[in-house]
Amino acid sequence: QLQPDIIHTHHGRDSRYLAKLSGNVPTVATVHMHYRQKDYQHHNGLICVSNWLLKTVPEHFVKNTVVIPNWVEPYDYQASLTRESLHEELQLADGTVVFGSVGRFSPEKAPDDLIEAFLLVNIPNSHLVLFGKGELEDKIKQMALPHENITLMGYDKNIRPWYQAFDIFVLPLRSGSFGLVLLEAMNAGCPIVTTRTDGAMDL
Repeated sequence: QLQPDIIHTHHGRDSRYLAKLSGNVPTVATVHMHYRQKDYQHHNGLICVSNWLLKTVPEHFVKNTVVIPNWVEPYDYQASLTRESLHEELQLADGTVVFGSVGRFSPEKAPDDLIEAFLLVNIPNSHLVLFGKGELEDKIKQMALPHENITLMGYDKNIRPWYQAFDIFVLPLRSGSFGLVLLEAMNAGCPIVTTRTDGAMDL
């Protein structure tokens, strides 16, 4: 029978139920979004993934809370596919300015806003590449498919090599606590354009 010394939880609903079932075992949660009393009131301690999340924690709980930012493993781009080979796979002409975005196709990630903005700005000799899947997928396909300068790549679990194909990385969040893809883009040396969300501002 499992007899843990500490229970570590993630996400609100799971944290709420596990804390109630933990008995006398100390329970710690990693907070990825705003603190919610009903989810974390029975925990002994909290870990926030960014400084702005710490500000949402009640004053009486702050003494039992630490900030441990999210992180990503450095990627060895010298051992990966070259930028030129990735552009060939995308069938891009020389000199094309590539805007790239990685994220779930969901309302808070706002890939529809990105496509709308890209088409509105209409930068000459530019191409938009989006990686992702999700509940907005049908809408995104309808918006993108009529345009030869937009490519939908779907989900790719081996996404890291693709960052070097981007001239600019764009993350058009409507809300977000801490975008790991921003760290991946930074690791690749990509210039980044993102919306003014709490997570991005914390970086």
